[in-house]
Amino acid sequence: MTPEQFEEIFEKLKDQENFLPSLRSMILDLGTRGLLEEQTTELESAKELFQRIQSDRNKKQKIRSKKINEGMDEPFNLPSNWKWVRLGEVFINHGQKQPDNDFLYIDVSGINKAHGSIKELKKLAPGDAPSRARKIVKRGDVIYSCVRPNLLNIAVVNETVETELIASTAFAVLCGNGHILPNYTWMVLRSPYLTSIVDNLQRGQAYPAINDKDFYSLPFPLPPLEEQKRIVAKVDELMALCDELENTHKKTNRTKLTYLKSVTQHICDSAPGGDKQDSLSSAFERAPRNAEGIQELKKVCINFGIYMDQQSEEENGKFFDKMQEHTDKMKADKALPKSFSIQQSESELFSSIACLSLGSVTFIEKGKTGIKSAEPGEYPLVVTAAERQTCKSYDFETKAAIVPLVSSTGHGHASIQRLHYQSGKFALGTILAAIAPFDEGLFSSRFIYEYLNTFKEELLVSKMTGTANVTLSVSKISEVPIPMVSPRTQKWICDFCETCDQIEISFHEEENIKAKLLKTLVA
Repeated sequence: MTPEQFEEIFEKLKDQENFLPSLRSMILDLGTRGLLEEQTTELESAKELFQRIQSDRNKKQKIRSKKINEGMDEPFNLPSNWKWVRLGEVFINHGQKQPDNDFLYIDVSGINKAHGSIKELKKLAPGDAPSRARKIVKRGDVIYSCVRPNLLNIAVVNETVETELIASTAFAVLCGNGHILPNYTWMVLRSPYLTSIVDNLQRGQAYPAINDKDFYSLPFPLPPLEEQKRIVAKVDELMALCDELENTHKKTNRTKLTYLKSVTQHICDSAPGGDKQDSLSSAFERAPRNAEGIQELKKVCINFGIYMDQQSEEENGKFFDKMQEHTDKMKADKALPKSFSIQQSESELFSSIACLSLGSVTFIEKGKTGIKSAEPGEYPLVVTAAERQTCKSYDFETKAAIVPLVSSTGHGHASIQRLHYQSGKFALGTILAAIAPFDEGLFSSRFIYEYLNTFKEELLVSKMTGTANVTLSVSKISEVPIPMVSPRTQKWICDFCETCDQIEISFHEEENIKAKLLKTLVA
């Protein structure tokens, strides 16, 4: 399989509701067709292996192949050193015998379809055995259900089982023969081509089932033993990656559930129209599974939160009075100049919302550390790159949103790749600025960061100037409008944005697993 073929298949499957089962089914299909591994003619051929299987059979054992009609339709072409056989030609069944000692009874619901493992065993004394329990199952055997609704639920009896197992008449048993790996048999029985044949062969209405003659007539692709080992190893590796992908999906779904609960609580508390919840939930479900989609989702969220929190003029007046009281105290303490005044500002993004200028509610200060000349040390050094460096001294001890002052692309083009959020003691490069609120109780630094980072194109990049060197000044940052919203809503917005970040991480994990799947498939 080429990378392009896998990419095409993966893209078709990933948005389906049954994505993971379809992916596992695709892997099994490729394995049974001999397309997971490059074939070699140096191995013993399947024809020679088939002859050995026939010669090793006990003459007293019933040979199912004598009851099978000659001639067989081959479902698809096999590699040259493989051979199509019938199940009855290579497998036998154990005799019907009751053991004298305690035994384990297999419950149909205890079989894991995805991996063919036995999840649950029930230990029963001989006297408590189901009246129709009859088949002794040994290690290396393959158990399958021959009755709906569990038709072809299959499990391999592996080395972790330390006692004999008994299967009811709802099960049949393929006896291991040492020439066909049990896990390869499981893989074939769960493959799409064979399950589709079984679906057409099942009989009965109340309890659809497949009879022995039909079952043992099923076509079975037989590869050389060494080839079986390679295929099973490859399938195991790919199934482990599917497990990783499934766990990532579950993590993403748990994160979505947390988000939806948060949305519901916020809406119930604010008591708006119900359609707003539907529109926000719909935006979440439609968001593309990438960084750009998450960024757009954050915009929807912040817009939603700000408009939901739209306060009355009286409430805005109280908010403004608190800010004024705080800044008056700071002027008295000489933390602000006497000429300082709170400036209201108009916003193109939130035209109907009361806004203040960012310079009216925060300290905005450039970094003091030369990035290239900084000596490594114990304090984080915030730079324009995603990863922090270190420095032996610090410039700030606060919580702050960090904004780059120089275009990330240069050459006359205005752009900001990322903002940072930093707390505690840290050093800051001279080409960045720290934005710290006067009062965390009125405007939180985390909210300021999420707000600026989400709308950086509209609020910051649009204010960059210059020709060759495009820059952003502290004075321009101070003009940026910020809506007056309650601390409670600020926290809700920050929690939602954090949820979005977790989902984005999950998306990246999925992409990494996809890359591993591709690498494993085409290796």
